[in-house]
Amino acid sequence: MDTNILVLGSICLFLIINAILIKVFNLNGINKIIISGLLEVTQGLNNLINLKIGFKLKEILASFFVSFGGLAIHLQIKCLLDENNLSYKSFLKGRIYQSLLAAMITTIT
Repeated sequence: MDTNILVLGSICLFLIINAILIKVFNLNGINKIIISGLLEVTQGLNNLINLKIGFKLKEILASFFVSFGGLAIHLQIKCLLDENNLSYKSFLKGRIYQSLLAAMITTIT
């Protein structure tokens, strides 16, 4: 499968899912940011800029989103790992640990 199509397709898919979830559940504020950041990291970070919350909370959320990567990136990575017979489960566990650790380190610094 062409990598460019995979990247663009997954980004578009998760941007559409994000827009639908925000409209259907009437999400705003911090809920909108968390959903956006978990689905597609750039959209989550873009929405985080305009949120009226403390700077420290913005830092913590940004470090978590960047470390986790968003489900759009995870879909791309899963496809590549499957092609090479590697375990996505191990990768996902590592990413979750990394994201929580990044958020904790950002919290204490």
